[in-house]
Amino acid sequence: KRVQAVHNYPELSVFESIPSHPSLESGIYLVHHGRNITEHRGIFQYIELLKEVQKNHPKVKLILIGNMKKRCKLKFQELVQEYKIENDVIYTGPMKHRETIAYLKNTVEFIGVFLPKDVGQMALSVPVKTYEWVGLGIPQLGATHVQNYTENIVSGGAGLAAPHDDTQAQASAIEKIIASYSAYSEQANTLAQQYCWEAESKKLLDFYHRLWK
Repeated sequence: KRVQAVHNYPELSVFESIPSHPSLESGIYLVHHGRNITEHRGIFQYIELLKEVQKNHPKVKLILIGNMKKRCKLKFQELVQEYKIENDVIYTGPMKHRETIAYLKNTVEFIGVFLPKDVGQMALSVPVKTYEWVGLGIPQLGATHVQNYTENIVSGGAGLAAPHDDTQAQASAIEKIIASYSAYSEQANTLAQQYCWEAESKKLLDFYHRLWK
């Protein structure tokens, strides 16, 4: 075999070296982070999901990390005010990568959410975010049409999937994760040992050794 796929999975040792940045009250937080937060990437769906989840879990909050353009931000603010959830939604704005990792190392219960309308140009960046969550022991909810996600994260027991436009199905999945949070988090930590740069670099070295023989 003269071809070896090597994936850009997170380097767990780097995560471990970044100190946590505790700044959140204890509780459950849905979280989404990315360079740009847009309607295409599901921002308004996250707000609808939060409202649905709060019917049974009123203390759950939503965190959005990333850049939001002016028009999208105005619509976002209007929706938050309409639903009267100003105290339940945290928009941090953009963060540098190390800052994001430090923020996500808070000792609270995070659930990553990734529910884009379609993957499109994000196909290459999907693993980056989802496997960063895995590397931090964060359970997650992803869209069923994100193939890479459903094949690895869901089958590995680190999260669940639901249609990107089915709020009730998403809320039901979130409730399942909340009910068994420790189990999902433990599976994420286990899965992280498989989907990390340490494992990928070993595959790369093994491949070169085979070529040299």
